[in-house]
Amino acid sequence: MHRIDGAGHDGNHFVHEDPAIGRAPTEVTADWLNAAQEELVACIEGAGITLDKADNGQLWQALGLFLREQKLTAYTTGGVAGAFTITANPAIGAYAAGQRFRVRFHADGALANTLAINGASAAPLKWMDGIGDLIDPVIKEGQLADIEYNGAVFRVLNPILPPLAPLYPEVETSDGRLTMTNHGGGAISVDTGQSWIWRGTRRFSTDDYSSGDRTLATAASRTYHLRWTPGGGFGLKDLADAGYNPSALAESDTAFDTTYDDMLVARVVTGGGNVATIATLCNLSVLKASVNAAPRSSSGASEADHDYYFSIAWSRTPQVSLQGVSSPGGGSDSDVKVYPVSITRENIHYYSWTWQLNLPSQSYGFWLTLRG
Repeated sequence: MHRIDGAGHDGNHFVHEDPAIGRAPTEVTADWLNAAQEELVACIEGAGITLDKADNGQLWQALGLFLREQKLTAYTTGGVAGAFTITANPAIGAYAAGQRFRVRFHADGALANTLAINGASAAPLKWMDGIGDLIDPVIKEGQLADIEYNGAVFRVLNPILPPLAPLYPEVETSDGRLTMTNHGGGAISVDTGQSWIWRGTRRFSTDDYSSGDRTLATAASRTYHLRWTPGGGFGLKDLADAGYNPSALAESDTAFDTTYDDMLVARVVTGGGNVATIATLCNLSVLKASVNAAPRSSSGASEADHDYYFSIAWSRTPQVSLQGVSSPGGGSDSDVKVYPVSITRENIHYYSWTWQLNLPSQSYGFWLTLRG
């Protein structure tokens, strides 16, 4: 495009004829008319509209398409899934904190993703989870996103899914557990064909992950936690690793329970021969169970006690409510007490005690309600 430069222009502006002062009108050249025409044609055809001589509203239609589809502001990515590129115009020479781009992704993302602009070094793509940590985002083909460089990474400001729903992972199997295969020789894997829901908004499947991403290697004489995160996938965490367990906590400690964005899938223990024993754990958004302890009886002036053990194998340590009961067979004094010895993700140990005075018989027991 250029400003009018035909004979008689005034500083590349049009002037009209003025005989009083002997001024000729500006010459409208073919070059200028063709330039103006091609500018309009470029806008219309750039919106994907075919020129139609009978339609004088095509420029308006083109502008509407640009606004609706954000063709004027969104850069469509190139590259391959997981390693995206865009070509900004005008080009940028270097990244600077605060730079912001509207991006349309041309393909689904990978577990970890990067973005490179105008051939500069690739930087990680991240979004912020519900607790303020930057994690790998979920990227889908056709997704429009605002992306801002913060000096280190490109932050996806409007993720395709809200990461704030306070919901635990929900494994969609009959018992809330992911099944696994022990291959021997220090290799275990998570089986295909299983799904779970993350934060109540997105369904993941083991089929989303390659065999290599689902197969993990063990070492002899170790205790591991198998965990899953939406950004990192599956990983084995060694309880002896100071990075994972800096305070040397017990395996059953509540610090290792499933959280909204970090699912404890299984406990894996290996012996000296690196033979793995796998205990898969129940992951449901709401964990609950009720236990009726089998009633026991005593007679005469005596006391009696009993230990109760219940296996639950949950991914979160339960909260417990308890009610002890006794049924004396006469009118004299009696008492019953029930209290916890230990409560973990995997086992519940309760102790009950009863005392009676000169009763022919007494039954005692308790009800236990668990919720996690």
